[in-house]
Amino acid sequence: MGAFFTKTIRQVLLIAAFAVACAVSTPSFAWTAATKDACVGDAFRLCSSSIGNDKATEACMNKQSASLSAGCKTAVEKERAAQKTIPAAAK
Repeated sequence: MGAFFTKTIRQVLLIAAFAVACAVSTPSFAWTAATKDACVGDAFRLCSSSIGNDKATEACMNKQSASLSAGCKTAVEKERAAQKTIPAAAK
């Protein structure tokens, strides 16, 4: 049970770190909670070494766009389409 507990705690902490990094950042492309939920697994699978560094994680996710899961791709595409409809002055 010790190894399972340690692994579970590690996963919870990594998810929390990713969520905090996304929440406190002001990246050029701000992800909504729905997109974060859809992409958190991909972030850990593809960009685990950059978790905690929001800019590096965003860059990694963009670089790995061909490897994103279908759900994450759909969420990101919807976000980017929505971002394009917001006037530049409102951003």
